[in-house]
Parts: sequence; C-alpha cells; structure tokens
Amino acid sequence: MQTAATKPVAQDAMRAVCLAARQQGLRAEELIVMFKKTWSERAELRSMSREEAVRLLGSVGPMCVQ
Repeated sequence: MQTAATKPVAQDAMRAVCLAARQQGLRAEELIVMFKKTWSERAELRSMSREEAVRLLGSVGPMCVQ
C-alpha cells in the first residue's frame, strides 16, 4: 500500500523510468502500453487490493506524460 511517505519515492522512481524510456526513444504512449501489458505479472502488485492496483495504474499514465 502506498502511503504519503512512499508517494514521493514512487514518483521519483517513475520519473527515472520515464526519463530512461525517453532517452531510448520511447514515446509516453508506448511506455504506458508496456506498463499495462506487464502490470498483472508484477508479484508486488498481487498483494494489493484491486482498488489500490487500479488507482496506482491510473496514476502511471499522467506520470509518463509529464
């Protein structure tokens, strides 16, 4: 579960991933598709409630576009 304390860490990690993807020539749309395709394979996410996982996935798109 993401708390107020872990939210900046997650955002920083997403920024790093998005920056690396841009440097490799990936567009935000391509990165979002990759996240959605591999989302259910992440063992860490299986312990989350469906509501938490959906909310987290919903925040990935805007972070990729920033």
